[in-house]
Amino acid sequence: AGIADHAREIYLQAGRSHAMPPANVSQITDKERALLVAWLEGAGK
Repeated sequence: AGIADHAREIYLQAGRSHAMPPANVSQITDKERALLVAWLEGAGK
């Protein structure tokens, strides 16, 4: 299973709820989260 197979889960967990990554171990920035959300929302169109 790849990213496309888990797009909704990635969108919800990393993009919207900030639940992932746990304790932000990858130090993803708000700008990176916004980019992820925009990419995933665009993929649905």
